[in-house]
Amino acid sequence: MTRRSLLNSRFDESEDEPLGALTNLLDIMLVFACGLIAALAMRSDILLDMQHQDGGQEVIQGTEIPDMPKGLGEAGSGYQSVGTVYRDPASGKLILVGE
Repeated sequence: MTRRSLLNSRFDESEDEPLGALTNLLDIMLVFACGLIAALAMRSDILLDMQHQDGGQEVIQGTEIPDMPKGLGEAGSGYQSVGTVYRDPASGKLILVGE
């Protein structure tokens, strides 16, 4: 082979694609992004299921405190009366009527 034919075959434009590597890199990034989205979607379902299983604790309202906590002294000492509280029997809401 002549020197000219070696140079031409080495730098043949049909074999060298400058954007080929970039295209492959883009494909890898898309596959990675789809895998990450799928993993996060599965993880969020697990977190939501765990949250529903906890259920929380039942709140008991209206419990009576048998003894006054120490440090309060006399009943009402240090507190100022600002009104009267009424409970709505239909909704159970507390309503404060100021003086």
